[in-house]
Amino acid sequence: MKTYDLLDAFNAVDEEQLEQARRVFEPGKETIPMKKPLKLMRTLLIAAVITALLGVTAYAAGLFGLSLRETAPEETFPVRFSVQGEEVISGVWTGTAALEFDEPAVCQPIRYRFDWLPEGYKVPDYCLAEDGWILRTDWYEGSDLIPWCEHTEVVHENRDFFVSDVYYVPQFVNGGALILLDTIPEEVQEDTWGDLSVLRFVSRQMSLDYGDHIEIQDYDQPRNFVVLYHPEQGWIFTIRGTCPLEDLSKIAENTVFEQTDGEVTPEQFQNPYDFFDAARG
Repeated sequence: MKTYDLLDAFNAVDEEQLEQARRVFEPGKETIPMKKPLKLMRTLLIAAVITALLGVTAYAAGLFGLSLRETAPEETFPVRFSVQGEEVISGVWTGTAALEFDEPAVCQPIRYRFDWLPEGYKVPDYCLAEDGWILRTDWYEGSDLIPWCEHTEVVHENRDFFVSDVYYVPQFVNGGALILLDTIPEEVQEDTWGDLSVLRFVSRQMSLDYGDHIEIQDYDQPRNFVVLYHPEQGWIFTIRGTCPLEDLSKIAENTVFEQTDGEVTPEQFQNPYDFFDAARG
């Protein structure tokens, strides 16, 4: 798009269209429609022009190295995980949405701890290391499964729950992504918290079939997601569940992260995909 194209776009815009565009990109709390009907394309174009000319954040302009997109119906994701040479999960999945990252290709592992939890939530003791840090599982010694993954399930006394995980961008730089299997993101918001880029959204379950061996409850409840991404340090923290989105956001804001020794590279992962639906088990 050239300069005179931008000027031409503005010359053909009335005040109502400009107001619609401003509502699409409210700096700091941008709402992204997951589906973009053709009738919105002109408004989105105008919004893009406003974004470029008024100098909102690089993240709002889509330049922050993180994107959430709907997957195509025919798109598939082959995955095979094994532990100590013994196959445990293998298959090809379809998904509903993919979270993709641009960089970096090498980073350091991190650890984290929760400095605030809503009343009624308590991290299980077996998940905790010294000083409240979430225990680094590293899976099993000699394992070739994903390294440095911390997965924590925290259940409220009323059976609401949230789960948290750490992922690393080097796993996804070669055409990979974090995949939602059977939930549709709604009410997607972008934000920035200091050096972190943040996605928050609500999703609803499309399918009840997780297999007979997994007990999943309260399918009619929406699932709430908060995703933190540090583009320089290369880690991703996801927290999601039936816990209210406001509480998840406060938990994430009060979570402490610390880089540790070591190096994470693409070669350490068997698959360029991973999954982050809000399910227990």
